[in-house]
Amino acid sequence: MKPDDAFKLQLVDNDGDPLALAGASVSIDFFMHGNHRYGFRLGPTDHAGQLTVRYDDVETKRLASLEVQPWDYKTRLEECDSYVVFSVPSQEELDAAVKVATSFNLGIVPLNGGHALVIASSRVNR
Repeated sequence: MKPDDAFKLQLVDNDGDPLALAGASVSIDFFMHGNHRYGFRLGPTDHAGQLTVRYDDVETKRLASLEVQPWDYKTRLEECDSYVVFSVPSQEELDAAVKVATSFNLGIVPLNGGHALVIASSRVNR
C-alpha cells in the first residue's frame, strides 16, 4: 500500500448486490513475498455498508502496534506486496481477537453481527 492509496469498499450480498449494513468490521491483510505479514481491523462501515480505507488510517494502526510490539511491526506498508486482501471477519474470528486483545490488556475489538459477507473493492484517488 502506498501513501496515496485509498480504497472504497462496499459490502455486498452473495448475489453481488450492495448490502446496507452499518457497523461491520473489515479486515485488511498485507503480504510480503506472498506470505502474510500484517492484518488490521478497520471500520465500522457506514449506514450504506461502505468504508473508505486510506493509507494513513492503516499506517496509524501499524504505528500503534509498533509501539506495543516493536519486534513485529517494523516493515512499512509500502514495503509489502503490491496487493492487499479485504474480508469481513466472522463472529468466531472477532471473539478470538477479543480474547487475545484482552489477554494482552490492549482493549476490545469492535463487535460485528457475525454475518458472512463479501467485499467488493475499488481503488480511488484522494
